[in-house]
Amino acid sequence: MRYIGRSFRFSALLIVTVCLTAVVPHAASASVCAPPKEAAKASLELLPGDLRYVHELDTEGIRGVVNGLRGYVAGPWHVPLGLTVAEPGLRYETRFYYWKAQSGGHCVALAKAKFSVGYDDMTVYISRDYPEGSCEYDVILAHEEEHVRLNREVLKAYERKFKQAIARVLTGKKTIFAHQRGAARAAYVKELERQLNPVVAEMATARNRKNGAIDTQDSYRRLMVQCTNWHGGDPAASGATGPVEAAAAPPSDELAGEAAQTGAGEHVALAAPEESANQAAAADPDPTDYVGQGRQMSEANAKQLEAALASLPYHFPTRARLLGFYFHKGSATFGPAATIEARRRHILWLIENHPEAPLAGLPEALIEPSGNDLADEEGYGQAKALWLQQAETNTANPTVRENAAKFLQHHDTALAETLR
Repeated sequence: MRYIGRSFRFSALLIVTVCLTAVVPHAASASVCAPPKEAAKASLELLPGDLRYVHELDTEGIRGVVNGLRGYVAGPWHVPLGLTVAEPGLRYETRFYYWKAQSGGHCVALAKAKFSVGYDDMTVYISRDYPEGSCEYDVILAHEEEHVRLNREVLKAYERKFKQAIARVLTGKKTIFAHQRGAARAAYVKELERQLNPVVAEMATARNRKNGAIDTQDSYRRLMVQCTNWHGGDPAASGATGPVEAAAAPPSDELAGEAAQTGAGEHVALAAPEESANQAAAADPDPTDYVGQGRQMSEANAKQLEAALASLPYHFPTRARLLGFYFHKGSATFGPAATIEARRRHILWLIENHPEAPLAGLPEALIEPSGNDLADEEGYGQAKALWLQQAETNTANPTVRENAAKFLQHHDTALAETLR
């Protein structure tokens, strides 16, 4: 849920392509071009952006939007639950006076200009995995609307600086001379950009800094303790009772990046690490697709997901992707020793905290004591002890006992049968 900004685009109406014709410097312009009879008039319009809300895409659909953003730098999150996309721009419409200089060539002076700066629109995405009216939906929406507010707040704060930059053009470049009319006009437009571009860059930096300040791990963790169903689904299952007053939303897979080159928008939404597994975790979704996604991940993807999971351990899609990655690509990427250690860490956590999860019964969550390059005799012993403890504790839960049997069936077949 992070804000994602882009560089300003300049689109000047009626601008002629600059010709390779020498433009006389300002001092010379004054000697060959008389000042215009009327002073130039200029106006500035701030565009707050028309809001558009999109609730039709699921988390993976929002991820596709994130991946399609040019100039976006992915960061440590990989589950985009919410996203705000705003494309700032500076446009100007200009009218000029033209007259021929006595020495030949052309003089040009600005007659009128209208500057429009800001956003034509802002699009707020909220994952359809969270139904409208659920606690999670309200928290995500509140976070994204805070990004919208910050975008507009910074734009308003820079109104005076834009007016000052425009005034510098009007008072500093009253006339310009060139041998061709189009070249004189293009030179004047270039002067507009020379004065305004630094203000645009400064505003973008300030906007990114403000948006980045609400896209931190600490802020996401504070937000996520407000809801309990960060896996999506029936809002009643989350314990949601109505809208939640919040300033931001949980992190997402995108939540990802240095927002707008510091403020981006992806967040892994689930329970804060301070909560217990029973408080935080909802029903584990079918993990097969997530495991498959893990097979396609790069080394950088895996490192980013590990960073996210360190603060948000109850996010099953993230853990499933990592288990898929380590099982299928880990050894070739990080080497057997590091892969074995990572798999053991994730699998032991899963058995201890959610032995009933479908993820715990997949091949990617098994440990072999011998026979392949991922064999981990010590890890197998630790996991076996945990599974037997869980089976004894959860005698009335057939899913837990079945997951335990699956883990043991290849190397402790007789023991596995006693659990079924």
